[in-house]
Amino acid sequence: MANDGDIHFPPGQRRDKPSFEPPPWEREQFEELAKRREEPAAEAETARIEEQPSVQAEPAASQAVEPEDADPADSDQPAELDPKHVEALLAGLKAEEPSSEGLQYKVMLAAGVVSAFVGLVVTTWGAVALASPKGSGSASTLIAMVPLVFGIGFLAGGVWVVFSSLRRQGVL
Repeated sequence: MANDGDIHFPPGQRRDKPSFEPPPWEREQFEELAKRREEPAAEAETARIEEQPSVQAEPAASQAVEPEDADPADSDQPAELDPKHVEALLAGLKAEEPSSEGLQYKVMLAAGVVSAFVGLVVTTWGAVALASPKGSGSASTLIAMVPLVFGIGFLAGGVWVVFSSLRRQGVL
């Protein structure tokens, strides 16, 4: 429901988009392009009209039954593959792929250790600021809690990354 204090805007006026007009220096090229587009369309229409009687004869030809002694390589049906052959092919492809597991493992482990170390430093800094006797007010306690909370978050995130990368590698 609208209140009396609501602002109402009148609907906008619709304007028709002007048709595209090529610049005068390119008008000839646009006209040539339009002629080239019209020619194949006219040729396709005449070809479609000429082929119309032959289209009616096609369904009868497509219903013809293929002989049973036809070569299976010529049919559209895929040939059955031997599962052992497929497994051997896939194993060969896997062996050819470059492995980034070693590098990824080392980068994840290094990132986790650095994050845990930063978290330990920030947590220690927050704990020292919380225990300092300089400020006894609630503002100083709040200011000391901020690095303590962030440090614990970094420490927990770093430890999680280290353990998950070690577990993925099979060490844990």
